[in-house]
Amino acid sequence: MSQDITLENHISLIQIELQKNDFKRALDLCLVALDSFPSNPKLLINCGNIFKILGNSSRAEDYYKKSLDYFESKEAYNNLSVIYIESNKNEEAIDMARKAIEIDPGYEDAFYNLSLAQHRQEDFNNAIKNADVCLNMNTNHDKCMLLRYRISQDICDWKSLEHHEEKIDSYIGNGEEHPFLNISRTKNEEINLKVAKTWFVKNITNHSRHKISNIDKKIRVGYICGELRNHPTFHLLKNIFKFHNRIDFNICVFSYNHDDEYLEDIKQNVDEFIDITTKNNLETTTILKSYDLDILIDLSILIPNNRMQALETKPARLIISYLGYPGTSGADFYDYIITDEIVTPKSSQKYYTEKFLYMPGCYQINDGVRKFDKLKTKKSDYEISPDTSVLASFNQAFKIDRAIFDCWLKILYTCENTVLWLLEENELMKKNIHDYAEKNDIKKERIIFMKRLNREDHIERLKHVRLALDTRIYNGHTTTTDALQCAVPVICLEGEHFASRVSMSLLKNLKLEDLVASSYEDYVALSKKLLTNDSYYQQIKNKLTDEGNIKEFYDTEANVKNLEMLLKSVSMN
Repeated sequence: MSQDITLENHISLIQIELQKNDFKRALDLCLVALDSFPSNPKLLINCGNIFKILGNSSRAEDYYKKSLDYFESKEAYNNLSVIYIESNKNEEAIDMARKAIEIDPGYEDAFYNLSLAQHRQEDFNNAIKNADVCLNMNTNHDKCMLLRYRISQDICDWKSLEHHEEKIDSYIGNGEEHPFLNISRTKNEEINLKVAKTWFVKNITNHSRHKISNIDKKIRVGYICGELRNHPTFHLLKNIFKFHNRIDFNICVFSYNHDDEYLEDIKQNVDEFIDITTKNNLETTTILKSYDLDILIDLSILIPNNRMQALETKPARLIISYLGYPGTSGADFYDYIITDEIVTPKSSQKYYTEKFLYMPGCYQINDGVRKFDKLKTKKSDYEISPDTSVLASFNQAFKIDRAIFDCWLKILYTCENTVLWLLEENELMKKNIHDYAEKNDIKKERIIFMKRLNREDHIERLKHVRLALDTRIYNGHTTTTDALQCAVPVICLEGEHFASRVSMSLLKNLKLEDLVASSYEDYVALSKKLLTNDSYYQQIKNKLTDEGNIKEFYDTEANVKNLEMLLKSVSMN
């Protein structure tokens, strides 16, 4: 019967179902049409698009490639570029975007994808060039404008950030701005929520919800994480699993994008470890549902290449956000967020789609290891004279804004025998930082960019720091914990949203409220006091090494028990 239907009629029927958002029906019709017109590129691309919408990127890729056997279209190449970006195959993404541009040099979306893939590779010069090409073609290309803003964050181009701020603000509520970008540029919790909710509605496909019927007496808990590698989140949580009560809990870990060298200890301390790296969203959903989980804890949430779309089907009775993202997801399927009363006071609940589950101390768990043992190196090993005081901020570049950097320059200006260590990320960032410093009468030699090191060597280097300087809108999280575990004092500002209150929570839980500044002036004055008043400085150092003061901070076993109490309380609801 389908042979009697014209190609145009097939496409019309498919479009009707797409307009109704009945993607499964549209896919069925598309496959029927391909029986009669197997070499039609438009049908093949449509089929790929629908598979992509349904979360099956591998099948989508197959259909896009098949369409290219019959006709080289810019759409197929560009769609393949999107798939490769999402699967972190950036070289392939760049190749596909360039092929789309060869066909149509005015194809703005291809320039956007080219820039996005180059940004992922930290090729900032080319990423800027191609983003600007796209924006010159279309100044209202929202996604590219947001990308251009993020690139400016990564290279500390504050003039560009200020130039684009008004335009970026105009996107609030249109679903384009990623929640992570928003919490890194504004502390307004009402705006954070609005951006998160509208992004979720626009970007996460709706699915039917799965019902759980677990009759096992044990509470079945799953952790899903894309960061079990040399990543800040992993270094915080790596010892959680060994302290779980396996009598009351059945623990499963669903992991993707991990490094095998970090997994052995985890595998030995959980009931099941499931690798979902190669699984698409549909396959991940099926796997999660098969475990009849009471609770699924998402440790990654809104990281790149996250699995939120698989979780939207509600594959566990309860889904909880923890540790990986300091803010609301804006999604309706996360039941709770594990937090504390400092980072999210009760007054903030109205700005979250998740209910608060409060840990008794700081929400942030750590590996429980004290790292203030004897130094194996000297300052001279880092080309620093013994009498020079080292200030440091090992935060990523996007966290450093003009306002906080001005504070750092004032500290350097008033305390002459000091240098500032920053994490070396890219040449454009270094140039922008050095140029800005010299315009403000600080020699660039006093701002030293330190290379990324392996974990052990980084901790050893960190012990030479006299004072760690925290960032403003998006604090150091693991970065702050690293410093405190090395008994290095950290100065922070009072925050106004989750991401800007983390260091405050850590410090207050160590009874170091004195290190939380209420203003920029207080921040600078407090830093100067710690650099020039050795007696006061030693009092702070003593608190960071006094066992009576720090015992709870390092007690991972007790913190896991507190976590389990929260899980038990919600599992009984």
